[in-house]
Amino acid sequence: MKKRGLLKWIMLLPVAAFVLTGCPGDEPEDIMWPELPPSIGVQGGTVEGLDGDVVLTIPPGALAGEFRFVINDMPLKSGSNGCELLRTFIIEPPVTFKVPAKLKVYVNGCLSNGKTICEEAEVSFQIWGNFTEYCSDEGKCCSVCTYEKWSQSISACIGRTGVISTVGQAL
Repeated sequence: MKKRGLLKWIMLLPVAAFVLTGCPGDEPEDIMWPELPPSIGVQGGTVEGLDGDVVLTIPPGALAGEFRFVINDMPLKSGSNGCELLRTFIIEPPVTFKVPAKLKVYVNGCLSNGKTICEEAEVSFQIWGNFTEYCSDEGKCCSVCTYEKWSQSISACIGRTGVISTVGQAL
């Protein structure tokens, strides 16, 4: 009986060693985990997205808790009612600010119709709370933008995040 027990242990020992060590070369090379966006809370902060083309500056006191904001490009874009889209993107998660935040979008100065922003009478951010509202064109609010020619950017104060279109409209 002792030999049988000893034999089991002798046979299990290589299996246990194999399981614990694995096969050589099975170890993954350097794993690149995506970097999490910075956490922004009541102290405020800045979020950049789309290679620095979109900058959201959140002032102190604008948030009630901690959030990790992400800015993504929107592939589905369309102009309506004579408007010319400059850029459409989404800022997630959907948040309503206690104090307005400043949104700045760097542009090359041209709208999709070939005119410059200066040639349009009004440039604004149209903001929807989420993608569903954007698709159904419901729940939209607008913020009129200021064009900064020297920095090739437009900016405005916004009260919430969501799907945002930068629109130029001749009046």
